[in-house]
Amino acid sequence: MVILFVIDNIHQLSNGTTITTKRYIEALRKRGHEVRILSIGSNDIEGLYPLPVRYIPIVSKVAAKQDVSFSKPDRQMIEKALVGVDVVHLVTPWKTSRVVRKIASQKNIPTTASFHIQPENITFGAGLNHFGFINKLIYRRFRRFYEKISYTHAPSNFIAQELKNNHYPTTIKVISNGVSDVFFDIKNQERKDKFTIVSTGRYAKEKRQIVLLKAVASSKYKDQIKIVLPGQGPYEKHLRKYAEEH
Repeated sequence: MVILFVIDNIHQLSNGTTITTKRYIEALRKRGHEVRILSIGSNDIEGLYPLPVRYIPIVSKVAAKQDVSFSKPDRQMIEKALVGVDVVHLVTPWKTSRVVRKIASQKNIPTTASFHIQPENITFGAGLNHFGFINKLIYRRFRRFYEKISYTHAPSNFIAQELKNNHYPTTIKVISNGVSDVFFDIKNQERKDKFTIVSTGRYAKEKRQIVLLKAVASSKYKDQIKIVLPGQGPYEKHLRKYAEEH
């Protein structure tokens, strides 16, 4: 099959959505499918149909602090990317995906989508986590997009339940993001120094790495525990400062 993935920025490897999408694309290509990508980026990425960056006053500046950027839909590039496509998969629910869905529908090309942008993460990162009604408004806004798609991929049972709780009419299928095979090639070795805890994720408020740091700092065994936090993001300085002080 010829499959078109629509994601705002395939280059941003500091978030799980992009990393998961890249793994998904690699797996499909290994199975013989042709995969195209409609996204911000340069032609050094295989199968990329590049889009310009979309600037949204105030929003883009705030989003940039979370390593998020938006693509600007280009009708000519979208039409080019859709030639001969069997199915379209929309990764992000922003403007480009909405435009692509509409054009694909006019061409009778089936579309699927995934739900990775959780409203609670948006409000938590923006410091609005105490205003629950904002989450409801975002869920409602997203629902206008997903209700037009017959099949939605949720990365966990939790997300699937949240969509059902917010009355999403689409068919929801849970498919785990999975774990890379490289993790299964590691042999358990006898620990010779400290007990090591590894937590991978973007450095952001909603990822709550600070809870792990505080828990270990409060433990009587803290001198025997080593924490490794692979990642990057806007919350790095805060996490480093806390770790150094405790």
